[in-house]
Amino acid sequence: LPTIPPAPSVPGRFQAIAIGSSTGGPPALAGLLPILTRQTSLPIFIVQHLPTGMSRFFADSLAKKCESRVVEAAHGEDVHHSTVYVAPAGQHMVVRQGTRRVIALNDLPLENGCRPSVDVLFRSLAMAYPPSILAIILTGMGTDGAKGLGPLKRKGAYVIVQDEATSVVWGMPGSAAATNYVDAILPLEQIGPAVASLLGPGASP
Repeated sequence: LPTIPPAPSVPGRFQAIAIGSSTGGPPALAGLLPILTRQTSLPIFIVQHLPTGMSRFFADSLAKKCESRVVEAAHGEDVHHSTVYVAPAGQHMVVRQGTRRVIALNDLPLENGCRPSVDVLFRSLAMAYPPSILAIILTGMGTDGAKGLGPLKRKGAYVIVQDEATSVVWGMPGSAAATNYVDAILPLEQIGPAVASLLGPGASP
């Protein structure tokens, strides 16, 4: 695949953050998300592969640690700042842009053996937020998220993936890194500071 030049880190240019994770993701997110929500009020969209029925519990557990509101995403819900949207287990989550940005859920076929799929979310965000997405792929089994990076990068997104040493499984971040669409490969503990640097002082309207 062709290498796309790294996106410039211009403070204030991002409008949303998207995170994909699977195996090992819950503890990684429990550590990272409180840091991110202290740094910014930007909406954050999360696809974490979970068993059916567990996503609301997961969102509630994150909410206790974060300064932003954390919710299991609902179909037709408007996107707001200071809110983290967790994709429901068993449903794809997309963001649609019209007069406003709205969450939509669907039961379309699995992608990469997954529903929700990171790829599905990433493709929708490339359309809803060009060119202002900060995408993060954390530890996880499989390849979900890698194919969705192409549409994001072509719109100017900045992409960070977790490194192999701190990942429980380097499937998702490793497959993302292999696409040449990644701007930074970082240990988990360095992702928060890197995001702070990228967001700059204009990140919290």
